[in-house]
Amino acid sequence: MSKKYLWLSLFASLILGGVIVYVAIYLRNEQALVASQSRILALLDGFRYREARLHLTAEGPLFIQRNGPLASRVFRLANNPHQAKIVLGTNPSKQNQEEWDLQRVLLQLEGPQWQDQLEYALVVGSQNINHQGQIYEAIVRGSLARLNASEANQWVLAWKQLKGDIRCDLAEASLHEFTDHAEDALESLQKRALKLSPPSPEIEARAGTLLVSLNNPSQAAWHLNRALEQLPDQPDWELTLAKTLDLLGQSEQALALLEKILATNPQNREAVAERGRQLLLAGKASLALVDLAKVLEFDPGNVDAAEHYHRALFEVGDEAQAKQWAKKLEKMRTDQARLNAIFQMQLPLRPNDPDLMTEAAGIFLRGGQPKSALVWAKKALAIDPNHSVANSLLAGYYEATGNPGLAAIHKKFVPTPGSPK
Repeated sequence: MSKKYLWLSLFASLILGGVIVYVAIYLRNEQALVASQSRILALLDGFRYREARLHLTAEGPLFIQRNGPLASRVFRLANNPHQAKIVLGTNPSKQNQEEWDLQRVLLQLEGPQWQDQLEYALVVGSQNINHQGQIYEAIVRGSLARLNASEANQWVLAWKQLKGDIRCDLAEASLHEFTDHAEDALESLQKRALKLSPPSPEIEARAGTLLVSLNNPSQAAWHLNRALEQLPDQPDWELTLAKTLDLLGQSEQALALLEKILATNPQNREAVAERGRQLLLAGKASLALVDLAKVLEFDPGNVDAAEHYHRALFEVGDEAQAKQWAKKLEKMRTDQARLNAIFQMQLPLRPNDPDLMTEAAGIFLRGGQPKSALVWAKKALAIDPNHSVANSLLAGYYEATGNPGLAAIHKKFVPTPGSPK
């Protein structure tokens, strides 16, 4: 064979080898992709939403982009609707257009414009039994997100009339949790959800949290430990376990667990507040004051932290400061009681009342929760753009935070003293 043909043969062999390697890598990647998809779907079916989210994000942005509907579902169920919307903002492939459309509908059902998709969603659910549970789940989740317990209850009752679904039990438990009926919530979980095999760590953690509120710390600790064995390093579950251990008289273990949480994230204000509370109970009021002061600096409306701070002041002998805090506490408790009344009793009956929304916004603003205040003030203006109190609240907020342009816009709707209302 001449050198010319030898080089051509070698070149052809290299090309063929490269193609074979490329195809092998492609097939391997596709197999890994399918395996990851199956793993995430299995986690969702097992109500292990946090694990599904962790697995999804570990796969990276390319995987998320290629699996838009699945990724959106994971983020939505893991309570990250913003990320779910971002994923659905990409261009859908024609191959799974139906699934893209379904996830868009589900996301909208959980938002403020849910009624725009309700009729269509119910038709889709009646035509496809596999979609029915997802649709009812989204409607109930959306009702609770909109703080409308009576609406959520109606949909749970309607869902119960259909084929039995563990998701209905979970939605019913969420409704009972929302209305502070911990015993009923636990009963809903015990129907089927706590009997899953393998168990869902999220459901176990929910049961543990409910048992703490029902003053059953030993059973609570069992469920929380079971959850953390399956899915470690979950700060919110560890925080609940720390509270539980303290109730069981295991204060050293409780404080050690709080230190573990804060070593990872020193800005975890709930953990700081709980450490302050436990230090106070352990007779270390001066140390407790440091933690509680940090919490109140960033969350001045935190009634529990304020109560513990007030008590710590007395224990260190600072009676003058303690008396001042007693007056603040009285106002904070009044505000908290009023917020509870607005959201639990009045807004469900008058869901489009801008006066109630504005009143809630004012309380949130006084309590150092400007984000919540802005949400409710803007909701009031969406109903009544000329609402003078809501506009006044926003004008004052924007002026105080250095945004005179926005402040001026809202001032236009605020009557000046002596002008006709």
